[in-house]
Amino acid sequence: MNKDTILLCFTGVLVVCALIITGLLVRKEFFPPSPSLSISSYADWQAVAAEGNIQGSPDAPVKIVEFYDFDTPPTEVGGFFLQRSPR
Repeated sequence: MNKDTILLCFTGVLVVCALIITGLLVRKEFFPPSPSLSISSYADWQAVAAEGNIQGSPDAPVKIVEFYDFDTPPTEVGGFFLQRSPR
């Protein structure tokens, strides 16, 4: 094989890789996966709420318990900033 044939093959491989990556990005943007949202309940939420950050009156008629999962991509950034912030 001569030098021109090798360069032509290498260029072809690069073009194919670029087309595949572009196709995957276009697919991700125009056809995002549908989120699977589900409502879950926690049996012993009062014990978890007693250890967490409480705001407002403890005798309020409505209690809201909020859970965070810092392993998901949207909340991962927030978790990073919370870990770096001085307490």
